[in-house]
Amino acid sequence: MPGVRFGDPVALGPEAEAVAMPALCGPPGLAEPPGHAGRGRQRLRTRHRLGSGGRVAGVKLRLRRTAGRFLTVLAPGFSCCLRCRMPWRFTHPHITHYSFVTLPSEAMGSIILPGAGCFPLCEYCWTDLGNPDARWPYYVALLDLWESEHGVEPETRAAVNLAVEAGR
Repeated sequence: MPGVRFGDPVALGPEAEAVAMPALCGPPGLAEPPGHAGRGRQRLRTRHRLGSGGRVAGVKLRLRRTAGRFLTVLAPGFSCCLRCRMPWRFTHPHITHYSFVTLPSEAMGSIILPGAGCFPLCEYCWTDLGNPDARWPYYVALLDLWESEHGVEPETRAAVNLAVEAGR
């Protein structure tokens, strides 16, 4: 690949990243071209900043939780993200649409529009969690909250499960 440095797993893609990760964790100079000794640890730190998880992401989450705790005073009546506790007044929710409405249209045949949706996570947390398995417990917590307040039909729970697995 032109413009890609030797041994840069982030630029080469997930397959190269998985192969190169043990080399990044080893002693300086291992599997690196001459004159680049010690840069593996620097790349490892960059990897933690780029991906989900890691020390930097944990600090950001703790900061968001602390800020969310104080900002709830400024947002009375607002609900919040179930992970970072940031009130919806100060962050954007990630809406997961689990039902759709089909409208007939003479010009275009039929139009499919989003119907019902839910948002237990903000955009930051939804992106940070990265995969449906990590996100699912927050959707379960929201569905349990709905169940305690007004009941949830099994079809709704199944539709939310399908939407979360699809990564919407």
